[in-house]
Amino acid sequence: MRSIGLLAVAGVLGAGVLAGYGCEAQTAGRAMENSSRIGPDGTAVVTRVVPVPKTVSAEAQRMLGRPASEAAAPETLEVRRVHTDEWQNRTGEVFRRMYPATVTPKTIAGVPTRVVTPEVMTEAKRGRVLINLHGGGFDSDSGSLTESIPVASLTGTTVIAVLYRLAPEHPFPAGLDDAVAVYREVLKTHRAKDVGIFGTSAGAILTGEAAVRIRDLGLPLPGALGIFSGMGDFSKNGDSIAMYALNGLSGHLDVPRADGTGRMWGGRR
Repeated sequence: MRSIGLLAVAGVLGAGVLAGYGCEAQTAGRAMENSSRIGPDGTAVVTRVVPVPKTVSAEAQRMLGRPASEAAAPETLEVRRVHTDEWQNRTGEVFRRMYPATVTPKTIAGVPTRVVTPEVMTEAKRGRVLINLHGGGFDSDSGSLTESIPVASLTGTTVIAVLYRLAPEHPFPAGLDDAVAVYREVLKTHRAKDVGIFGTSAGAILTGEAAVRIRDLGLPLPGALGIFSGMGDFSKNGDSIAMYALNGLSGHLDVPRADGTGRMWGGRR
């Protein structure tokens, strides 16, 4: 069983703005309890005890309930990239066995991509394509294989995973330029309504940015967008960034910065 403590600060108009957090397991001799109080300055301190749900599989329960260190584990960008690349290659191979598909490197409009072709594709799907913009905080690849292989196999649709340029070597709008360049090229062989763009985390943000850029350029709009676990305003933190670590309710969390910024690469840090 895990517990969450949330510190919410009342806004000018009475809206709660999540500004910090506390997260700890039960301590020996002191069981955490559900509680809430409002301070004289309007600050709300809320504690909720969240047990592992019994509505998920036994495997999921074990995964959610496994202990995780809450200590910070700083790593350089170089080390982070090594870890994400190793994870993509290792898990990508596992996914290829689970979700039969072929992965082919291909340069499109001068941009490196991975074209993921499902083993089974109906005639109706042959004219369709999905463009994946992977996650990874804009500075690493945390999804070009793990996001694309299952989607290609389960939907029976070709997926083009765009290996867009990464920050900080290539700050905004380099990645966006790459995504739109690939979309433009795909339009030469596909109808816009047969093209979808999707992404997770940083890729979700990039998907929204690409849609706006495509509209502003007067290009035909894609038939579908998939925006998963993204955010829409870098100047404001959402609740989830203060409550959840990468693996859920356990693990280290950095205190969100008041100005809403962090390790998110744009035109400036």
